[in-house]
Amino acid sequence: MTTAHRSDDLIDDHVDERVDDHRDGVGTSATDPTCHRVVVLGHGMVGHRFVAELARRAGQVALTGLRVTVLGAEPYEPYNRLMLSEALAGRAELAGLTLPAAPAGVRVFTGRIGTRIDRATRVVVDDTGLEHPYDTLVCATGAAPRVPALQGLEGVGDGGGGLGVGGDLPAGVRALRTVDDCRALLALPTHRGGRPQRVVVLGGG
Repeated sequence: MTTAHRSDDLIDDHVDERVDDHRDGVGTSATDPTCHRVVVLGHGMVGHRFVAELARRAGQVALTGLRVTVLGAEPYEPYNRLMLSEALAGRAELAGLTLPAAPAGVRVFTGRIGTRIDRATRVVVDDTGLEHPYDTLVCATGAAPRVPALQGLEGVGDGGGGLGVGGDLPAGVRALRTVDDCRALLALPTHRGGRPQRVVVLGGG
């Protein structure tokens, strides 16, 4: 299991500790009929807020018959995504965007993506093959960057104008949604061959 960790700069790699069995929680409270299993897909701002509110209302999560599991695609603790543009502009530090850690008793798998939902057996399978049984499934995956339908961007996106999971943009085109996107943009050279680089921003929000 990968446990979410706090870091000073959101850059440190995480250690992926795999669960030996193919099913999360075999031989634990997951098999207890009095335990209500909640699986949250998404460890961003929405997923973080949901888990925090659930824990607040339930008190001590581990002691109230709830078993909460969170799958997050990024290998970091949740952070304030809305402030990425401020970090890009130099008005905020990436280290200051991290949100509080998940409440005690919540199992967080970072760097994991849910790849299949079996509604008949109520199981989510992640990209490592690990199964996460659930009684309630919460999808909090957030929005994808909107890719405009412009010449040169044909075939990019998920068909609805958004950049799908793992979607590739053409060379020289970047989106700003994740801390890795921000870090890549900050690393771009401002000058090349003694000439300043030109940047065009699509979107005035």
